[in-house]
Amino acid sequence: MARKPRATKPETTNSFLSALKFCQLVLSDKGAPIETHIQLNNKTATAFNGILSAGHLIDEDIYACPANKLLIEAMSKCGETYSFIQLDQNRLQIKSDKFKAIVPCVDPETIPTASPNDVVCEITDDLKKAIETVSVLTSEEGQTIYTTSILVRANSVVSTNGFIMFEYWHGLNLPTLAVPKALATALINTDKKVNRFGFNETSATFFFEDNSWIKSQLFRDQWPNIDHLLNTQANLWPIPAGFWEGLAAVSPFSSDGLVYFDSGFIKSHATDGVGATYEIAGLPKGPIFNAKNLMLIKPHAKVIDFVAPGTTSSTTMLVFQGDAIRGAMLGRM
Repeated sequence: MARKPRATKPETTNSFLSALKFCQLVLSDKGAPIETHIQLNNKTATAFNGILSAGHLIDEDIYACPANKLLIEAMSKCGETYSFIQLDQNRLQIKSDKFKAIVPCVDPETIPTASPNDVVCEITDDLKKAIETVSVLTSEEGQTIYTTSILVRANSVVSTNGFIMFEYWHGLNLPTLAVPKALATALINTDKKVNRFGFNETSATFFFEDNSWIKSQLFRDQWPNIDHLLNTQANLWPIPAGFWEGLAAVSPFSSDGLVYFDSGFIKSHATDGVGATYEIAGLPKGPIFNAKNLMLIKPHAKVIDFVAPGTTSSTTMLVFQGDAIRGAMLGRM
């Protein structure tokens, strides 16, 4: 591949620095070159860490793979104009007024070239909002596909931490895909709006209004059937007055992270005479829930059933609905 010109004319820093910062969404400060270096080629900045990749158009005509974090540091110190020169394959010089920095590079041939999927359909930023909302339940350190990924499917996205499940409606006709938590984190950390989507059997790409993009590898495993939990018949009522205040009041006194429901009370312990209680009119007797999981539904729940039928004939679970969201949470025995 022919190398690009060794030097460029001075340019304003804004668009180039924005591109570098965008690609940093999928890179790290430390790690292997694939995790820390950006590829600049064909007036495009791209990055690929083995799972996620990102791309952004740039005005600069250069062929190099500099350490992106250091390049961001250098560009942020530049004034209104700057220039850069490739001293050799391993060094890129940045100069602006009195400032000069040399950023280390690696051979571009050692960094895989990232490219997006072909666009399949238009989407709205409702999908990004849906992913952001449900991603609170997922973890990159989980042991199963359903706790480490978000299920994207026609009309909704679903997530779970193994005890509580969220489903958020986006209203788009999309394929069923399991996308990793890392993708959700990257999407959340940019204020750009998505407008197009592409995918194949192994990856999916979210495009933004300025033609930048983030791409993710997909999980090969499939989610288990979860609709029987979300579609559980429930007797939904407005949340009892004072419920959230009561939960916040008794939770610090719990020794096991659980809260216990009694007739008209929420308690930090199953037994009387220990811990804390809080009066809540209309609260049913019997349910036991993890306090932190309960707090996760606070921003969303408008109506709730604390004693919907559980997964077996002898159990119950919590079911709730809110604006564009619903969910279910397993109780404790």
